[in-house]
Amino acid sequence: MMDGEISTARVGEPLTLSITVDDPEEIPLGATRIIWAKHQGPGPVTFSAEETEVVEQSDTFYHTAVAVFSEPGDYVLRVQAVDWDRGNAFGFHCCWTNRYVRVAVTE
Repeated sequence: MMDGEISTARVGEPLTLSITVDDPEEIPLGATRIIWAKHQGPGPVTFSAEETEVVEQSDTFYHTAVAVFSEPGDYVLRVQAVDWDRGNAFGFHCCWTNRYVRVAVTE
């Protein structure tokens, strides 16, 4: 998905969401967590995995999740990639990035 692009889905049908995560500093990614959440929208969204830990020693990896929407309307989903190895003290994390995905859902 490109920034600004609006994906389309239907109520109750799965929508595949794919992202690429890379580190511009070319430091191998360690234990990276991918966290999906509904940021805005009229109804609940179910994700195949709201939080996934990816343990991969490389500069780039690909992640796919599935979302199912309960009601029609316009949604904004947030995906957050957190580099857990770089800082996770007392429940806080230091190194992350967010991306927002717009989805138009019809009946």
